[in-house]
Amino acid sequence: MWDACEIVEWKRKHTGNVADGLSTIREIIAGLVKKRDERKDGFSALIQKAMHTRLGDDADDCLKVLASNGLTRSVAQQAIEYAGAHGGFSIWNLVDAITRISGQLKFIGLRTETDVRASQLLALAV
Repeated sequence: MWDACEIVEWKRKHTGNVADGLSTIREIIAGLVKKRDERKDGFSALIQKAMHTRLGDDADDCLKVLASNGLTRSVAQQAIEYAGAHGGFSIWNLVDAITRISGQLKFIGLRTETDVRASQLLALAV
């Protein structure tokens, strides 16, 4: 889950009256729902910004940024080709392209590493 950081612990002894704790449980859940909704809006705003922020003016600029963020040259070039054919060089288009390419990689470790690199590009939209 994006931006998940709220953890609530609640303990109740089995000898206690469970009905006494229900109002506390309701309050905890309501608080978590409120935090979730606040963060959901933040994620939506980040994606909107990533959709409108260009990573570079041309393929060479994008290649430099992708390489400096740890992507292999092969993946970066494929992503640039895909993004160029599907809407341009916005951060979102390139993250989408990298994610699609990583799903076709043979080794799980490389897929995972590539997906992590792609998700880190979203930080450039902040």
